[in-house]
Amino acid sequence: MEIIPSIDILDNRVVQLVQGDYNAPRDFQMTPIQAAHQWMEAGAKRIHIVNLSGAKSGHAIDQNLLAELVADVRIPIQMSEDVRDCETAIRLVNVGIDRVVFGTAAVSSPEVVRDAVQQLGSDRVVVGLHATNGVVATHGRTQTMNLTADDLIERMRDLGVIQFMYTDIDRVGTMQGPNLDTLADLNRRTNAHLTVAGGIGDISHLRSLASIGIESVVLGTSIYTGVIDFRSAREEFE
Repeated sequence: MEIIPSIDILDNRVVQLVQGDYNAPRDFQMTPIQAAHQWMEAGAKRIHIVNLSGAKSGHAIDQNLLAELVADVRIPIQMSEDVRDCETAIRLVNVGIDRVVFGTAAVSSPEVVRDAVQQLGSDRVVVGLHATNGVVATHGRTQTMNLTADDLIERMRDLGVIQFMYTDIDRVGTMQGPNLDTLADLNRRTNAHLTVAGGIGDISHLRSLASIGIESVVLGTSIYTGVIDFRSAREEFE
């Protein structure tokens, strides 16, 4: 199981939203570049970047910051700024981003995801599913839709998507543990290539996710606070 550190960026600061609440971000007092170097030195093989401003409002990540990240980070970067058009996805890949994560567009404009798969290849495209009580949320996790995660995965598979990232909004930043029953059922029903994020708070949570066949996990609060030692977790599961 691959262990991926997350760098969640809001106003060029590394933060974590607890249960998706933009009004009270937890600030980790470091720059995105500092965080990237910390996780590279700890042996990360991939970094997950979240542009929270983009997820909520569609604003692109600061271009100077993006250029610095691409130049400094010597491992693949997976970028989620809630990309909402194919042109942005192509631009991100062209400047050096390895994988682009689509969120809202997968629900509101599925043809954008289809075009991205066709032009970039399925290995460059990830569909991110943010869910609460099994229902998909969009626009930076602020709006819920009448759509289940299972349904969205099947729709996206029909368009050629093979990689999915599932985030349980109710668990994000809480470190109370992922919803294992929901994840086990989703993994069994869809047999999808799943990355899981949200609520992972100790090593036992990682062991439980590995036991139900999850392929990779994204860690945030737990590794910034030291509750999970990233290097030790990577060595155990990778």
